[in-house]
Amino acid sequence: MKKKAEEVIIDFLNIPNMKIVQRNDHFNFSLDTVLIANFLTINRSTKMILDMGTGNGAIPLLLSKRTTANITGIEIQEVSVQLAKKNIEINNLQKQIKIVSGDIKAMEEIFNEKFDAIVTNPLATAVPKLSASPITA
Repeated sequence: MKKKAEEVIIDFLNIPNMKIVQRNDHFNFSLDTVLIANFLTINRSTKMILDMGTGNGAIPLLLSKRTTANITGIEIQEVSVQLAKKNIEINNLQKQIKIVSGDIKAMEEIFNEKFDAIVTNPLATAVPKLSASPITA
């Protein structure tokens, strides 16, 4: 028997006044999401940031606490797009964060903007497996 999808709203990492909606049957943010958002170099010239494969919008939410730059998340899965949009709305960040439904393979057709920074948290299955064979000279 398949478990019914359930949305859960949680306080987001004890960040004051920030919440995130996640689903028990879908991708949930984890420590790597937080590390990636904190790893991105942001300076005064960073005005436009793109998060590829934004999922439920966790990276844009975290980045919004570090910058006033405009942040766009692109996501192909409609369930994630809706969760991300809900997360942006409940945190009142619609003026800073935009979520786009689309495939990153078609980014040139989707976006006219140029981005100063691009970030992604790739799925482990998307990262090529390293060979176990030793390197020989």
